[in-house]
Amino acid sequence: MGKNGHNGNGHGDRRFIDAMLDGGPKKDAKFEPSVKQAVFREVASTMSREGLFLTTDWLRHCRNDRELPTVRTKEWKAWKEQAGFEDWFYETLPDFTEMDDHDMQMLELAYWRAVRDGMAGGQGWAVKEFSTRRWPKDSKPTAKGAGSSDLSDWIQSGGATAWLPPGEVKAEA
Repeated sequence: MGKNGHNGNGHGDRRFIDAMLDGGPKKDAKFEPSVKQAVFREVASTMSREGLFLTTDWLRHCRNDRELPTVRTKEWKAWKEQAGFEDWFYETLPDFTEMDDHDMQMLELAYWRAVRDGMAGGQGWAVKEFSTRRWPKDSKPTAKGAGSSDLSDWIQSGGATAWLPPGEVKAEA
């Protein structure tokens, strides 16, 4: 249906007209937090800016600070079930968003750069990490044994000496 309330065949949609007469489409009611929920959200927001992102850290902080209301895990779980609570609670915590494909690609890039830099620096962990990704244990070994069969094939086909000028190729014994 178009913005004008018509469904494309010249006839109006009565639901659209009724909604316009009633003041437009009904929006979800805005979540109204309790004082305790508002205080807890402020604690979570402050602690998140300090790098403490776990709910257990927020709960423990409220339990240990006499000036703050105690929030129990059971109460937190009940709050999360309330319609609109999570949207309201996390709107002040911009770091709490789902990771999309772009985020995952950037993490993968950072991962491989760290492995590369570690290998360039002679770090054993990086070589091990790369080798487990490049040659997983569940992959089938080549018939020639461990190592790269491509390199073995290249050496055996004369690739190792192919760059030498003619006449400098040493005869095999």
